[in-house]
Amino acid sequence: MSSAHRLRARVYCVGTELLTNASDRHGPSLAARLDAAGLRVVERRLLEDDRSLLEAAMERALAEPGLTVVTGGLGPTDDDLTRDALASAAGVELHDDERIAAGLHERVKAWGREEASERVLRQAQVPEGATVLDNPVGSAPGLLFDKGASVVLLLPGPPHELAALLDGGALDRAIARADELDPDAVLDAWPRRKLILTGMGESSLNERIESLVPDEMVLAILAGQGRLSLELKARDAAVLDETMTAVKKELGRHVVSDDGRTLEEVLVAILTERFESLGTVESCTGGGIAAAITSVPGSSEIFKRGLVTYSNDAKQQLLGVPAELLAEHGAVSRPVAEAMAVGGRLATESDFCLSVTGIAGPGGGSEEKPVGLVHFGLSLPDGTVVHREKVFEGDRGQVRARSVAHALDLLWWNLV
Repeated sequence: MSSAHRLRARVYCVGTELLTNASDRHGPSLAARLDAAGLRVVERRLLEDDRSLLEAAMERALAEPGLTVVTGGLGPTDDDLTRDALASAAGVELHDDERIAAGLHERVKAWGREEASERVLRQAQVPEGATVLDNPVGSAPGLLFDKGASVVLLLPGPPHELAALLDGGALDRAIARADELDPDAVLDAWPRRKLILTGMGESSLNERIESLVPDEMVLAILAGQGRLSLELKARDAAVLDETMTAVKKELGRHVVSDDGRTLEEVLVAILTERFESLGTVESCTGGGIAAAITSVPGSSEIFKRGLVTYSNDAKQQLLGVPAELLAEHGAVSRPVAEAMAVGGRLATESDFCLSVTGIAGPGGGSEEKPVGLVHFGLSLPDGTVVHREKVFEGDRGQVRARSVAHALDLLWWNLV
């Protein structure tokens, strides 16, 4: 697909705190909204509360056709510099909006103060030519500014204020304005198809489908916690469906769903259809597998019991794991994972039982059994047990999350 035929979009999230001790809560969701609306997201950045850096970013946004969405930096403090940077980059002055100022005075009076301070009234400053977008739940309004074929949308950073403006149509209004100013950029939400995949990496996926996907299609692959999602978009729905059929045939059992359902949802659906049940016995994941399954509505039809057998005593008393086995092999071992699965199927009274035991860290590892080592067991209805061993990288939370994902993957490959 030629990128010249799609409206380009950028997302800038302003705030020094985003670069140090907080996560970017807005960037991914805004980019997803823009993509769903048919725009081509070409850049997503975190920006420090620095006047020169913000001005440079705004100058770039105003120099290129398309839409730039900026969150944060619209409040009353000295480091809220986004509106100032936009005005400077655009070569316009800031003026006091009387209507916004009146609203600020009323808000301050409701707090028991006589009038708004000069600092608070900074939020009433608007770049010349900007359109004010009312903020129904906060003090700093949104601002819509355009120059040539470039549109900049400034939105407040607090999540509830951002959500209120988005729900009020601020983004839709900005997209419509950008499309109006650049009619050569065809803004259309192309037909799209999505697959949820498991059991393969990005490079392997690319190699297997490269020859099946025409050059004019848009291909997106998103990886996370042992899962892949593949999305194809094309102007021609018939060609898209034909391509997706070929891709699904090539990938076979790696395809979990083509309707957006997660692996957990599909597993629950399969077990429900078969009138079969699942139990879990967990150590290092602390109930994470049970939580993932029971997050699915209707899982009560198939999920019997989940046991967290964290200590050796719990493994012996609740699952019947022999003390001799624990002494000889240690809790993190294949024999113990298998014994947990066997005993767990009886204890949970289930057709299938998943077990997991590992070293999540940061301590507890050794040369023989490093941090990240995890053993999995799956007891099947016929009494046989399937085992897997993995060594995961990352911190404690990542090891636990990847262990949950891998346990569900183990169940998948023994159901389909």
